[in-house]
Amino acid sequence: MAEGLVQESKKHKPMEDLGVEYFRDLYKRSLFQQSSRNKSLFVMHDLINDLAQWAAGQLCYWLEDKSGGKISTKVRHFSYAHCEYDGITKFKGLTKDMRLRTFLPLPTKNWSYLTNYVSSCLLPQFRCLRVLSLSGYHIFELPSSIGDLKHLRYLNLSYAKITSLPESTSSLYNLQTLILKDCSSLTKLPKKIENLVNLRHLDITNANSIIEMSMGMAKLKSLRTLTNFVVRKDKIVDLMNLESLGTLCISHLENMLDERKVNLKGKRNLDTLVLKWDDDLQDAGVATDILDMLRPHGTIKTLSIKGYVGAK
Repeated sequence: MAEGLVQESKKHKPMEDLGVEYFRDLYKRSLFQQSSRNKSLFVMHDLINDLAQWAAGQLCYWLEDKSGGKISTKVRHFSYAHCEYDGITKFKGLTKDMRLRTFLPLPTKNWSYLTNYVSSCLLPQFRCLRVLSLSGYHIFELPSSIGDLKHLRYLNLSYAKITSLPESTSSLYNLQTLILKDCSSLTKLPKKIENLVNLRHLDITNANSIIEMSMGMAKLKSLRTLTNFVVRKDKIVDLMNLESLGTLCISHLENMLDERKVNLKGKRNLDTLVLKWDDDLQDAGVATDILDMLRPHGTIKTLSIKGYVGAK
């Protein structure tokens, strides 16, 4: 559920005691309504939560305690709240005969520490995983066994302290979303990133230690979101092959050698564009030429220009 969603507690009868009129009235309301206390949050009637739990049956499991108890092998979607230290005892209810599809700690504003047992021993057992998040943990490295999760569609490593991803990540052929947001120590992407043929969303926002893109970026034909393309020499030409992009950020434009190689006007799917110069010591005339040549098509919805020193 989205970060801004909170559950509003209200007293109600058990579901089996509620009449048709009650459900008819509930149906007329929005499932999510803006909170009267905080306009940035939305509330949900707790009956909707009960209904969702009833419909999910034993497929979904929410771990409330710091130390997990026995969990049914029928569970497919596992979620829990971060603690400051998440050790082995918290996950003792998870067994290798479970066919988990989701491993999801819910977002938190606080940093947490995770036992190496989870990433090195526990998660590699769940070969059917589709969704995996380790966001918000002080993780310094990932084991190469991450590449064995062949069915993975979504991988979130936001705020991790990793300097690189294991090369086995390139074998996650079904991966559609890779989130590396605020991985400030990350210096490079996998060399064979072109193997991620189904990748649609690559979020490297604030991963500012990445100094250049991998060679195979041009082959990611399904890519729709690229939150930062770091310009180095003539690699800007890689963008020409990414026809499906809807969101794009291009940074370090001071390094661009030949802006004529990029025709953003031809990218009709592009809705959001960010252009960034990261060096104040620029030639204003050159910056103006680059900006003019990178003009997107006229129906773009959002355009941001940062660090530009041109006079017009």
